[in-house]
Amino acid sequence: MIRQLAAGTTPTRFAKQFIIPFAAVAAAILMAAAFPVMAPAVIINGSTYAAETGGPLPNPASTSYNLVNPTSVSTSIRSDVKWSHAQSWASAYVTPSGVTKTTGGRGWIDTPPTAFAPLYDGKSNLWNAYASGTQLIVNGAGPVASFHFVIPANGIATSFNAQPANQAGDPNQITPPPDGQGIVINGSQGSGSMPSFFDVFAQLDVTAQQGAGPKVDIFHGTFLVDPNTNSFQGTGGFAGITPVITPGSGNSPQFTLAFPTDITGASFDALVGQPFNLQFDEYMTMGDPNHQFPSLTPTPFDFSSRSGGPVGAGGAFAAQFLLDDPRQFTVTPLPEPGSLVLAGIGVLGCCLALRRRGNRCKRSTNRLRENSQPAICICPFST
Repeated sequence: MIRQLAAGTTPTRFAKQFIIPFAAVAAAILMAAAFPVMAPAVIINGSTYAAETGGPLPNPASTSYNLVNPTSVSTSIRSDVKWSHAQSWASAYVTPSGVTKTTGGRGWIDTPPTAFAPLYDGKSNLWNAYASGTQLIVNGAGPVASFHFVIPANGIATSFNAQPANQAGDPNQITPPPDGQGIVINGSQGSGSMPSFFDVFAQLDVTAQQGAGPKVDIFHGTFLVDPNTNSFQGTGGFAGITPVITPGSGNSPQFTLAFPTDITGASFDALVGQPFNLQFDEYMTMGDPNHQFPSLTPTPFDFSSRSGGPVGAGGAFAAQFLLDDPRQFTVTPLPEPGSLVLAGIGVLGCCLALRRRGNRCKRSTNRLRENSQPAICICPFST
């Protein structure tokens, strides 16, 4: 090896110039592999499914989404066959005052006079929407910032709501409230009049933890709305809630269910300047309460005896984790660990390039001095 070194290059100099820098870069690459680039902030995903027996292709129809962003993400999708339809939407935002997440969707079947023969019975549809994740850091004047959790009865600003506008032919009777909070039902009442895939289910699990500190349970609960009876079954933080049920008429939902007051969870105190993990998981679905889609799909239901226009249900759900004092503190997402490693590799690469440039300049200066010529060299790392 020594014989192959360039003239004037000792093993020690070779190690400094090549082996050590190479080892440093290799270590950085290994760190990047050990800590891959991940999404520390907000994630949303969801699916839609619509089917009818013997209907024109594509049948069944299904699509899905899975999106990640450090600060904000929002989308909506839909699946349509001739007389069966499903939509899903979700959003998640990290703002200076906290985190807002929304989920929602709707499914419906067209019946006469909206639909006409052949009706292609039976029919089914399904949708689900999920928002999760969030690693944050809070900055401001003070050692501790306090947060509160709320499910606002009056909903959220429309800028947070991913619910799309109705397309031509979409039913106003099965359109959730634009404020992103509430359940809508349109169809006959009574046992067995609406298939179970029209049941609207929501699940919310929220915890927060900073460093090695204790995990704080902020909110846990589920609710199920049965459109046959307008019954509301809540567990955990939703237990004991009696929704406000508003009958509709004409071109509005047959029934709308809404929360009578804000629903709150536990508070959380975060040390300023130190990252913390907010596990904020919000799930809403019609037809998939056990998270079994696409392995299992709804059993088709015969709507051939139904008439009067679209039959179905939908819902929208929003929750927020907010600073008590947004004037004194601000919230930002935690930088991605993998990105920090890659940035370190970039800085190291720049330093190595500058060092090599400095070494070349130093060698040129030494040659000029050996030949008794004046030498001026301005370069970094010329040691």
